[in-house]
Amino acid sequence: MRLRLLAPLATIIDRSDIAEVQAHDASGAFGIRSGHAPFLTRLPPSVLTLRTDHGLVLYAAMAGGLLRVDREGVLITSADAAVGSELAPLAARVAAAQQEKQHRQREGDAQERTLHAALLHHLLDSVSGERMGEA
Repeated sequence: MRLRLLAPLATIIDRSDIAEVQAHDASGAFGIRSGHAPFLTRLPPSVLTLRTDHGLVLYAAMAGGLLRVDREGVLITSADAAVGSELAPLAARVAAAQQEKQHRQREGDAQERTLHAALLHHLLDSVSGERMGEA
């Protein structure tokens, strides 16, 4: 069956040789094989297990998203995802991405505080200037 895992800026995986997808949602764990009934669910941040027709096992770490099964196969959309054949390197990639995201967030927070301080300073200067004009 065909499996597509899409992120906003990239196709993470697009394969037609997937025999099974194992995932879980709010109702629990489930598996999808060729011929599965149409299905739509929201996935939490998790790791999917993908088995190919040739027995290769792949793992897809994803930041949550939507999974849809239809006659064309399985379509998964996620804000971010990574695929690998081993869990340890995949976990390291996810951890590095999380650290980078946290770093960008801290930089954004610092810039926001700087902008807020500049705005307050400008506002206070404006109010002081208006009072001086009244005197």
